[in-house]
Amino acid sequence: SRGYKEIVLTGICLGAYGRDLDAKTMLVDALRSLEAINGLYRIRLSSIEPQDVNAELISYLSGSQKTCRHLHIPIQSGDDYILKRMNRKYKSKDYKELIIKLKKKIPGICITTDCLVGFPGETDVNFNNTLNLVKNCMPLKVHIFPYSVRPLTKAAEFSDPIDPQEISRRCARLAKVAGDCRKLIMQSYVGKVDRVLIESGVRGKLAYSEGFTGNYLPVRLPFKPGINNKIVPVRLTGIRQGFLVGGDVDNL
Repeated sequence: SRGYKEIVLTGICLGAYGRDLDAKTMLVDALRSLEAINGLYRIRLSSIEPQDVNAELISYLSGSQKTCRHLHIPIQSGDDYILKRMNRKYKSKDYKELIIKLKKKIPGICITTDCLVGFPGETDVNFNNTLNLVKNCMPLKVHIFPYSVRPLTKAAEFSDPIDPQEISRRCARLAKVAGDCRKLIMQSYVGKVDRVLIESGVRGKLAYSEGFTGNYLPVRLPFKPGINNKIVPVRLTGIRQGFLVGGDVDNL
């Protein structure tokens, strides 16, 4: 009613929504209710754990007209030993198979993720497994977090910490791999037309408008008054400064 075209569902363990309710309610049920709201054009999910991306959710996403084809699914580590140490409930094979299934069932879906680098006990082999999983899964964006000690956590008691300088080196290596993945994905959209929700505009000598596609690709196009908060078709013509760039929407 206030004019917003997109909402983002957020929460800790988002995929566990409804498990504590008396009536059987799941995340998909909430999505169905939201999709029925007139004037709401996009529904985006924030971070969701791999084990919560189940067959029902995948099926719903594949047919939804409003839920964005973008999921943020944390990897944290691509090594099974480190995942077990982190008390994660999945293995690297599970994650890889999930991403393959998502891309097969939902064409055009983009995945973003988190990686925690330098967890206690992480060897070069363990870290290289993370690099390889990222390469195989081709995320649009990787949020990279260097491990740091948190008091009262189990990890704080581990006796095999990683040297901070080595953590920094590993973060840089992962950032390079992540950047290559992002560039390849964005290049695959050059020459296509996509719908962009314009979120901001900048006037002046270098005037432009910015927004996102449904699958979370950042887009910048020449500034045009009156298109802010509108979903417009944009022909994507290239990549500049980390954005896909588009032509004037009137030319479509």
